[in-house]
Amino acid sequence: MKHYEIIRIEEIYIVIAISYVNPMDELEQIASELEGKGYCGEIIFDLLLCNGFNSNRYLSLNFDGNKFDVFSARKVKLENEMVVKEINAHLLKNGYIDKGILQHSQIYALKRNC
Repeated sequence: MKHYEIIRIEEIYIVIAISYVNPMDELEQIASELEGKGYCGEIIFDLLLCNGFNSNRYLSLNFDGNKFDVFSARKVKLENEMVVKEINAHLLKNGYIDKGILQHSQIYALKRNC
């Protein structure tokens, strides 16, 4: 079972954790999917459901079209609020939000901001 979804918002590919399981453990499978899309470049990982609202919610890894450069991993801050709102709406719309580690008060706050 996959514990992630790959979505594209604008020109950004984002791997979203859809449960409390960290999708970083599935990099080979993710790389295979991205290779099928013909993509090469930066990939953002949204780990909200496994890391919560911590500073490591978003990670960036470089993808060369075949595999990830794990040494390129770094924490990032998504400045584009529209992208963040679209990710949050995707999590809510698809019922993933209750499958992570978020507390009820955090889920409530997330729903109010969408």
